[in-house]
Amino acid sequence: MSGEKMSSAARACSLLLQTLGPRDRFGIVAFDDRTEWMGAAPRQRGSSEAWMLMQPRRGSASTAGGRMRP
Repeated sequence: MSGEKMSSAARACSLLLQTLGPRDRFGIVAFDDRTEWMGAAPRQRGSSEAWMLMQPRRGSASTAGGRMRP
């Protein structure tokens, strides 16, 4: 995914993070040919948004790479 679709997804994720309560937890997964994830509590929302926005837009995906790890 790239371009406007990626920008829209990032904005949607950012809006979602703003709705979290103090006891909520979340995880963000970025994947293409490798998988990176960030899990955190709402108090870390700012650093999570920065991490998400800094992920490179490589435009390819491995279906195995996107699976959540146990």
